[in-house]
Amino acid sequence: MSISESKKPATKLLSDESGAVTIDWVVLTGAVVAIAVGVIGFMETTLEDTGSTLTTLTDNARASTTGTNITLTD
Repeated sequence: MSISESKKPATKLLSDESGAVTIDWVVLTGAVVAIAVGVIGFMETTLEDTGSTLTTLTDNARASTTGTNITLTD
């Protein structure tokens, strides 16, 4: 077997693009998952801060009634 004959399988393997679509889908799916994790992380922090703010406001609020009017004060 000559050197040129041994290069043929390597050349054929490197020029074969049948798995390229699979790689594209794997990369695309990975990007979607990474974006979803980032969005969920951002939303979790934002909702946690909002919940803490609401808890603080309701804990500090006092209900007082004057006739038929009900007011909440800090």
